[in-house]
Amino acid sequence: DHGASQFHPQFNYPDGDIVLSSKDGTLFRVHSTLLKFASSFFRQMFEMPRELGEGADEPIPLEEPAKVIACLLQFIYPSEGIPEIRSASFAWEMSLAADKYDIPRVLDMVHHAVFNIQNKRERQGTEESEDSEPKAAGKIYALACRWKWEDVAELAALEIIRKWGASVRAFSPQDLQQLSGNNLARLFRYHELRLDHVIQAFREVIGLEEFNGHGIAFDDYFFCCECG
Repeated sequence: DHGASQFHPQFNYPDGDIVLSSKDGTLFRVHSTLLKFASSFFRQMFEMPRELGEGADEPIPLEEPAKVIACLLQFIYPSEGIPEIRSASFAWEMSLAADKYDIPRVLDMVHHAVFNIQNKRERQGTEESEDSEPKAAGKIYALACRWKWEDVAELAALEIIRKWGASVRAFSPQDLQQLSGNNLARLFRYHELRLDHVIQAFREVIGLEEFNGHGIAFDDYFFCCECG
């Protein structure tokens, strides 16, 4: 009897030999063989003898919420299909869990999912994600830098520069804490390089170093007299 805790409807196999417990009280009766095959963390855990008198139904507590554990198991169990990751916040949770439990395949799939999220945002040209997540591009940039996903970082940087310029306002305080000074400096430098390219293209079009009217083309920057 596990009291008020309930088994997850998708992961309660009658022939499962271990029970996992999420931090919010959901139970998962699963197969240790599959977990050992997918994760060195679980492989080492199950090689350790259990305490005397501890039965197979004694839950193994995990620190993640049920939605994260369920998603991990969907990746591990081949018959459950590939789960969808639709938000940058959930991608953060999944990437940290995949790293903690040493499941490289899941981290690769999260990378793929985050690329698709940001690519979709770029095509739609919208600041809002499917779940109206604020400042998602900043969160995705921080996530991509954390795991060195250069393809995702570049896409996120493009959106940040287009909508925020070289400004930390693109990031929540939590996401800003995740960024190293070097990765923040890379974003600012990327902004400068794109600005230089725009200035050069503008000069080639007008064929002048200086012109009268809306603004003045300087050696390094184009200063808009009306915008300041």
